[in-house]
Formats: sequence, structure tokens, C-alpha cells
Amino acid sequence: MLRIIAVSILAAYSLFFFSQVVSAQPWAQNPYAIGLKNFPFDTKKGEPALPPGLQGKPAVGSHNFMIIKFKDKNNAADRDRLENMGVRFFGYIPVNAFLAKVPKEKINEITNDPAVEYAGQYKPAYRLDTDVLEWVKRGVKGE
Repeated sequence: MLRIIAVSILAAYSLFFFSQVVSAQPWAQNPYAIGLKNFPFDTKKGEPALPPGLQGKPAVGSHNFMIIKFKDKNNAADRDRLENMGVRFFGYIPVNAFLAKVPKEKINEITNDPAVEYAGQYKPAYRLDTDVLEWVKRGVKGE
């Protein structure tokens, strides 16, 4: 239980820092964009390349943390519907996306939902501070 709380707090904390001022970003006008601070990507072009060791592993337990991106910006009813399926939303990610905790048995249903543009794993690299990410890319090791 403590681990779930810690992961939830970490995810919410990272969203606070990853959600930059959207209008100033070059990808902000792209309706297929996922506006993560260090790894913005276009869902039509695929997920970004990640440094070795930061791709993530299959989630252990009954839930996965995922990014769910909706096709429409007016998605409150769709979010309510997914919440009734057991999805818990934690925060907004530009553009029209959210960090969510998803029951494993609902992942396929959500991925194929007609209101969902994209549903993918929230990977470890997405949470890293810019400086830490640069250290990882350069191979800097801690002591």
C-alpha cells in the first residue's frame, strides 16, 4: 500500500513539472502531440526513443500507470465513463492527455475505446528531471 501511495505521489509530482506552458511549445498546435517535458512525441509517429534502461518493465500488480490521450478536448464525459470502469486520473498532460492508473483487465478495452486517441505505458524516463536525464545519456554513474 505504501508503494502505491509513493508511486502515486511521484507520478503527480512529475506531472507538475512535465506540464509546461503549452502555447509556447512547438508541438502545442499538433492535435496528436503528447507534451512531456523531455520526450514530447506525436502519437501518429510513435513513441520516442528512450535511453537504455529507462524503457520500463511490465507493471507488477493489478494496475498500470498509463498516458491516456483523448481525441476530443471536450472529454469530461469520456473521463467519467472510464472512471466508472476503474480508471483513476491523476493529472493533465498536454495535449488532451492524462496520467491514469488503469486496471490491467481494462487496458485492451481502453486502448480500443472510440474516444481514446492513444493509450500507452507511462515509462520511467518520462519522470526524470532534465539534468538527471542528461547524466544518464552521458553514462554518468553515481557513487
